[in-house]
Amino acid sequence: MASIQPSKTRVLWLIIAGAIVIYLALSFFTSKRPVMESVQVTMSGPPSIASVPGSVKDNPRYKELQEQANKQQAEAAKKSGRSALPTLVNKTKEG
Repeated sequence: MASIQPSKTRVLWLIIAGAIVIYLALSFFTSKRPVMESVQVTMSGPPSIASVPGSVKDNPRYKELQEQANKQQAEAAKKSGRSALPTLVNKTKEG
């Protein structure tokens, strides 16, 4: 049986393709460009915050609804075996 020998042009194209792959890999891994360009951000001052989350003092209905939602989330989490993170609500000291 005669062995099948690759043609010379096929060998030439394989060598050229291999050289291109090696060149691209080397240029990619040895490039000195930064991963991310630095960005400068300036602020004129802190944002004005009208209220702090969880410190609703004037609206007892909001507190009641938020506490109810927290309880419902906790019960659903307990049933499903997961966890729940409640929304903070300021509690006022009574008496």
